[in-house]
Amino acid sequence: MSSWLPNLLILGSGAAACLGLLSSSRLPRAARRWIGLFALLSLSPFLWGMVAEVTILEVLAGPGPFRLLPVFARPSVWAVTVLLPCTVLFMLWEVVVAVRDPERSARLSTLLLLLALIPLLLSLYVLVGLGEAGLVQRNFSDASWDSFVGQERTSTVELRWPVSAPGSPVAVPFWRQWEGDLLVPTAGNYRFEIEGERGDGHVFVGGLQAVRGLGRSSDVELPAGPTRIRVGMAAEGPEGELRLRWRPPGASDYEPVPPALLTHQASDRTWQRSPRQAAQVGLDWLQSSALSWQRRHDCFGCHVQSQALMGMSIGADSGYAVDAEAFEELAEQVRSAQNRDGSWHKMEHNVATTFGALGLVWAARGTGGDRGSGVVEDRRPIADRDLRKALDYLTARQLPGGELPSDMNEPPIARGSFATTSSFHFALVEAGRGEEPTARAARSWLGAGSPMTSQDHSMRLLAMSRPPHDPAVLDRGRRALLELQGQEGGWAEDSRSPGPGVYATGQALYALKRAGQAVQDPAFGRGVRFLMERQELDGSWSTENSRSTRDSSFAPTMWAVIGLAGSYDRATEDVISDLRSADDVAAVQAGDAPQDLGRRGEEARPVESSPRMDVGAPLDVGAPLDIGVPSLQADLGGLAVEFLGEPGRDGRCGVRVRPNSEIPLKFVVIFEGQRRLAEAAVDSTGTWSEVSLPCVLRGDGVVQAVVEDRLGSRAHARWESAPSAD
Repeated sequence: MSSWLPNLLILGSGAAACLGLLSSSRLPRAARRWIGLFALLSLSPFLWGMVAEVTILEVLAGPGPFRLLPVFARPSVWAVTVLLPCTVLFMLWEVVVAVRDPERSARLSTLLLLLALIPLLLSLYVLVGLGEAGLVQRNFSDASWDSFVGQERTSTVELRWPVSAPGSPVAVPFWRQWEGDLLVPTAGNYRFEIEGERGDGHVFVGGLQAVRGLGRSSDVELPAGPTRIRVGMAAEGPEGELRLRWRPPGASDYEPVPPALLTHQASDRTWQRSPRQAAQVGLDWLQSSALSWQRRHDCFGCHVQSQALMGMSIGADSGYAVDAEAFEELAEQVRSAQNRDGSWHKMEHNVATTFGALGLVWAARGTGGDRGSGVVEDRRPIADRDLRKALDYLTARQLPGGELPSDMNEPPIARGSFATTSSFHFALVEAGRGEEPTARAARSWLGAGSPMTSQDHSMRLLAMSRPPHDPAVLDRGRRALLELQGQEGGWAEDSRSPGPGVYATGQALYALKRAGQAVQDPAFGRGVRFLMERQELDGSWSTENSRSTRDSSFAPTMWAVIGLAGSYDRATEDVISDLRSADDVAAVQAGDAPQDLGRRGEEARPVESSPRMDVGAPLDVGAPLDIGVPSLQADLGGLAVEFLGEPGRDGRCGVRVRPNSEIPLKFVVIFEGQRRLAEAAVDSTGTWSEVSLPCVLRGDGVVQAVVEDRLGSRAHARWESAPSAD
């Protein structure tokens, strides 16, 4: 639809309805005059929109200086929120009166009512997604997610450095992120670019990555209306400049995005680094990368489509935003690549076909998000002819003992028979064939086998977590997998790996969660933090300590996303992560949460991020500290901090800190008012430790010490000098 027609419809029908109202009402002349002036003012922007061929989105945003006003102070919004609703209500009353009065005709009133309803409904549809002007800009003091220092609203997406403004970062590398809604004026193909030098960046539009690094995107097809946009820019040289530009349909060159088309929602201003946030940006990268790889190679990539579909389906199921069209495009590639005999690929048929069968399972599960927590066992069996052919093919290749041997060795993706046999067993269960001898034999082989790698342990535990459950077997499997966890919180791929990696850690977390491990468990939390500390700015994870011969971020990212998204669903994020006791966790899972649960969650909400650093290294706290909360010592089982004497004496602040007996500390920070004086990483377990920090007081506020442990719990102590005699 052309841009002038909706404006004409709103202007014409709105004016006709108002004229009819003024001519038929019995209001005093002065009142009608004021109503007429108000109608003229509020409808005039739509006349401008019709003449200038501007979309309703831009009309509601306001021309020129009007876009600087709050949303509900704009004349065009008055027409939608005041004039037209009042007109509709008045005309509705006129219809009711006319129906009751046999001497009056209701035709005119009914016609005027319809004329007022048309622009009201059309405008409200657009206004719902309008949000508030500008994007939310988040500032980070170094090139990591853990250096968040604050946020603000802005309508300009650009990064210039060096920066001399107070409180702004001056050292590189640092980065900024912008997030909100892009009000797409008309449906069509758009292109984006990050222009500049000496930096890096990315642009995600509608959940898919449009720009990687500096440069331009290919065509991005967008529907009209609000679309999510997220932009990141990182400074990498002593000075430079980066900016976002786009090329809308019909434009000959790239240009800045009009500020009137950039908005945000209230939820964007409450950003917090958390496992769910890490999983969402990782999921955006994963679905973009899988789709890009598929379009570039036009073939079935075994784990590429299948495990991207797994991550997307689990994500949608747990309340994450997923691109349904990308999901379907990936699923269609899985279906179309299947051979006539039910297999995939020209060789390595066992591995490729187990991945293909998994792809069909998750494609059938879709992105409906109706399961609530990523659990699929209680769903109806999948009736799919292609899946049946794949399972029949694999059944014929199963060994008598139940093993489905791997015919490909490419660590860590294709390595050993535990992965193939567990995936085969999962597909059988999902197809409603879990009680067949084939499935029972596979489960028996997995239970009796001797796992050699962390993937073997994870895949066996996943199989044992499917019904029928044996609590003793699950407990042994969890303990065996937890014994492989490293001191840093992650899991190594095998005993010869140089250290823990993202791939094995995401896999282990997903298996533990499916087997009933609580996300509040300290060991689970260390694994989550291991992943969060290693996430790249664009949402991906790089290969680390892996036996893989491919330098690709796809495999580690897919399992990091699966591990986080499969563990942190809506309930986990909004309720369970705020709890302090196992009894509360059990109560929530049983649907019987304590009445004071919400209050306790607000008082002691953990900040789920932590920096990687050596003990004693400088620290940028990864989130604003709420230093006004009461001491949490009683709730946190011993976590405490106290001053040693008067702060500032001899330019030092001495504090004593004590962690929970099981959870080591992370850092201690000294504040004077809202000004941060000093900070240091600390490493103490179970006993009191003394820390001395340099701090020169200005005497302009209360001095407070805040200590945080590795699970994000905090305690604080405050010191306030006695008031002077003056």
